Amino acid sequence: MSSKKESTGTSSSSPVKPVLVALDQHTSSMELPASNLRVVYLNQPQKNIGFAGNQVVTAKYNAWTFVPAFCYERFTQVSNFYFLLVGIGQVIPAITSTFGLPYSWSVDISNMILLVLGLVLFVDAIFTGVEDFHRHAADAVMNARETRVFDPTLPTSFRQTTWKDIVVGDVLQIKKYEAVPADMLLLAVHETDPSAPVGMCFIETKSLDGETNLKIRQALPCTFAQLHDPASIGHLPGRVACEHPNHDVNNFMGRFEPGDDASVIPLDLKNVVLRGCVIRNTPFVYGLVLNTGSDTKIMQASHKTPTKLSKAIEIINRGNALLMMIMLLLCVLGAVWDQAWVTSSSPSYLLLDEPSVRLGLNAFRGDVMGIGIAFGYYWVLISSFVPITLYVSIAIVKSYQSYFMNRDLGMYYAPSDTPAAVRNADLNDELGQITHIFSDKTGTLTANEMNFRKMSINGRSYGRGSTDIGRATAMRTGRMESVTDCQASTGDAAHPPHIEFLDPHGLFARDRATRDGHADAIQAFLTHLSVCHSVVLERDDATNTTNFSASSPDELALVAGAAYFGHQFTERSNGRAVVHVLGKGDVEFQMLELIEFTSTRKRMSVVVRALDNRILLLTKGADS
Repeated sequence: MSSKKESTGTSSSSPVKPVLVALDQHTSSMELPASNLRVVYLNQPQKNIGFAGNQVVTAKYNAWTFVPAFCYERFTQVSNFYFLLVGIGQVIPAITSTFGLPYSWSVDISNMILLVLGLVLFVDAIFTGVEDFHRHAADAVMNARETRVFDPTLPTSFRQTTWKDIVVGDVLQIKKYEAVPADMLLLAVHETDPSAPVGMCFIETKSLDGETNLKIRQALPCTFAQLHDPASIGHLPGRVACEHPNHDVNNFMGRFEPGDDASVIPLDLKNVVLRGCVIRNTPFVYGLVLNTGSDTKIMQASHKTPTKLSKAIEIINRGNALLMMIMLLLCVLGAVWDQAWVTSSSPSYLLLDEPSVRLGLNAFRGDVMGIGIAFGYYWVLISSFVPITLYVSIAIVKSYQSYFMNRDLGMYYAPSDTPAAVRNADLNDELGQITHIFSDKTGTLTANEMNFRKMSINGRSYGRGSTDIGRATAMRTGRMESVTDCQASTGDAAHPPHIEFLDPHGLFARDRATRDGHADAIQAFLTHLSVCHSVVLERDDATNTTNFSASSPDELALVAGAAYFGHQFTERSNGRAVVHVLGKGDVEFQMLELIEFTSTRKRMSVVVRALDNRILLLTKGADS
């Protein structure tokens, strides 16, 4: 994975806020003083102060802010603010049509604006409060998770603590299949061979980027070589100077300063494990906490969910805006014509001198104030142009929709016992507007299954078969070649997973058994498939089986294909790869360099040393 070096600082352990320096991809952390970086000390907790705690809160409200925040959010919506103004207008004596009351017990619900608005907001507040309560409950569960932190005063060297109590500078022990509670520098891993430590582990980053393949992380040689037992953690010196908290989960920049005359060690993404990652393929790892809570990259990358409106509501809002404009025009015309009639008629019988009557008759004054009062009176009188019952009906209908959608057996996924879950009832009707689904074939919306069916070696093609899509196309166009292709498209029960290779005439076995150069090309091709990859072996302790974990389904299919033809990839450790070749036994390759696939190169490469001491460069990927 390429690493673009950049940083944006937001905090420091110093009580005085440091100057934050933006680092571009040409700037190295080795060139900057520690004052411009985030500094974390190892085994010196008194210096690791001023950092954020590890308690994470994703809820929007609390007991004190719910009412004001909820009211602010709802009354910033045009429709709610409009009806609030109408309700206020109903209690103003000069323009009221309900005798100065915010409601009228008549059959016309338009005269009960505040009552209906209050009911709508009350129901909305209940749903919003319940939804936020669930967020608080999820936060409590997350913060109450337990992990192990280094404590030199205990015989076991580690004590149980909750995630929320983790602080910057702690050294954690994370076991296999456990999630990482904070961004941490990998110090050491459990070694299968302590006499030859390699400091390498694998992690799952599904919660960060959605990818299910395992990724390699490497501990620092200067730290894992010294950690022979847990007690030695307390004697490990040094400090880390790294980038300030930012949202870039694909890059990391920093340096480790051992604290003696040893040279400074640069750090990048392969040396850190971010919050939310899961440890795999190793019993446990040790890590130094660098970022906690809101400073972690996953929290920096999270944003407040914007308010979303469905297309139907947008159309209704535009229609209501047009109705408001028409209503305002009618109010202006009514007020002007009213005052024109008052001025021309001058009804003296209305010009009473009692103060209690004069306030209510100001609308009959032929001046600006009279026009304003007449405008307000007409506005309150015809405010039902914009129907409040429409929004009430929509809220009721969508609540019923959510109820039935959550219980719809047609959207129930039996393998994982997962029913449909409505996250935002306001967008229910959007589902009916979908006409096309675009997918990048990463498995998010598709099965994304790859199977080994055919291959071409030195211009000779082996294997027959077609995919489901190819078979359906051939059937529609009348180009189905043979029943064999149909059988190959559905697979063979005798074949192992990811293999649907069908060679009814035995062409591959015949060419492989020959003694010419083409047989050597076949051997080289299978060696390439079994060595040039980033697949790792993952052992399942529960079933005592070993499975492949690959960065992509096509890479998994290629390695499975090589194993099917007698080149079984069996081990990757200590900088070597072992392939069990049928008829020859284990063949070992020394891994000199692995250049992972990138979208720029569109290929991956490995440099290996074979048993005959030849150095091979193996590359696979796009032709251009």
